[in-house]
Amino acid sequence: MSRSVMDTEQTLSPHREDCSQNITGDLAISCADVSLAFGEQHVLDGLCWEVTKGSRVAVMGPSGSGKTSLLHILAGIIIPYSGRVSIAGLDLQRARTKARAVLRQRKVSMVFQFGELLPELRVGENVALPLLLRGDKPSVDLVNGVLEAVGFDNPKAWPAQLSGGETQRVAIARALVTQPEVILCDEPTGSLDKESSKLVVSVLRGAASDSGATLVVCTHDQSVADQMGEVYDLTQGRLAHRQ
Repeated sequence: MSRSVMDTEQTLSPHREDCSQNITGDLAISCADVSLAFGEQHVLDGLCWEVTKGSRVAVMGPSGSGKTSLLHILAGIIIPYSGRVSIAGLDLQRARTKARAVLRQRKVSMVFQFGELLPELRVGENVALPLLLRGDKPSVDLVNGVLEAVGFDNPKAWPAQLSGGETQRVAIARALVTQPEVILCDEPTGSLDKESSKLVVSVLRGAASDSGATLVVCTHDQSVADQMGEVYDLTQGRLAHRQ
């Protein structure tokens, strides 16, 4: 189960938390006093959060609440101006750029709202791409096996030929092919109809369960959040756990 760290002391900001930076072995994610701003806009304000390995967690909030920024911090794409973040055992503040890149290649995968498949590559090539970029030579059996796991059986199809739900299933397969420890999803059903959304969430949950990966889904869709193990609301730069 994941858990937010309780407030113990108010400091510089009425929203700022003082939280432990003790990173234990059962945690997939640990955020301690994380703050981020773009100009005068404060996106995260002393955010503290811990997610245990193997959890399925939803983060809810309207557009502009900071959900995508939080995911980018967890993926090591953005470095917050204060606080400490650890994911899959890597302290992101202390890690060099190369180490953060290796993290994304081997331990942390992302699924985006529109799939973000490369249109000039066939489905199988899109799925194999993360392995090729890190210097591996994926077998056809491996790629086809991951696609079959998400319910798609046409690796030679072009992205332009896919429906929205099919695109997201392929994107999930691409995220899974590296056998990540953590899967980060940014509105993975935001562009889908109700039935496709249910299928994609089912595939995500099943894939995470089968692999033992930690699943974090940022969404504004309550029906998606209801299918996760725990739900947090991102409000005023902090996460609040729904009881």
